[in-house]
Amino acid sequence: MTCWGSEDSELCVRLWLLGYQLLVVPQAEAAHLFRRKHPYAVDRKLTLYNSLRLVFAHFSAERLARVLACLKEDRDFPIAMSLLADSDIWQQRTRLMSQRVHTDDWLCDRFNMMF
Repeated sequence: MTCWGSEDSELCVRLWLLGYQLLVVPQAEAAHLFRRKHPYAVDRKLTLYNSLRLVFAHFSAERLARVLACLKEDRDFPIAMSLLADSDIWQQRTRLMSQRVHTDDWLCDRFNMMF
């Protein structure tokens, strides 16, 4: 991941597919500083890259194709894909796929995800 955006989703997907459980602790509290404006630049290309990295790392070819079909019209898609092509995503995908306990079909069925 290059910046914030999708890192929490990627961690959750990774843990579930590797056979771990994520538990919610209702008593837990988290503080967050909300601002009217980001104190730093938000680069859509990088947040899209993070989303693409998640689906390339964890999803089957069929599911990946469906996600790409939905995202391909985004104006930042070509740049984000170029960044992804220059990354270690194929090594990461191979490693994660070899360690999986569950498939992405299982994950999508488990959480009623529609892609």
